[in-house]
Amino acid sequence: MMTAVGIDPSLTCTGLGFLNADGEPIVRTFPTSTEGGDLTDYDRRVSYITGQLLKVTPARCLTVIEAPFVPHHGGAGQVIERAWLFGFIVSQFLRRRRRGRSTRPATGTLRSRRCSPRCVRPSRI
Repeated sequence: MMTAVGIDPSLTCTGLGFLNADGEPIVRTFPTSTEGGDLTDYDRRVSYITGQLLKVTPARCLTVIEAPFVPHHGGAGQVIERAWLFGFIVSQFLRRRRRGRSTRPATGTLRSRRCSPRCVRPSRI
């Protein structure tokens, strides 16, 4: 049986959850410092988060990663940062031949059916 792992990427606190072999939920969070804000700081945070995810995620699993939320108004800088994190996670998982899917973001869509957990953009991780 393959383990399914859910990842909610965020530059301030990324979350990860899955069921272990005994069916018990495993939840991990990876908070990062928001100090600084230059490109070197963002790169350090993205690398740290991705490294932690790779350490905790089973080598053989199906990974479901929430795609970045794109607001209809403003926040373009945050979208770029979220996309950077999302892309780096996907890239590193692909390099390790891990399988996965991307889901639509739940943020801001809780009142709509778009919040369903179905996979909408398949990729091979």
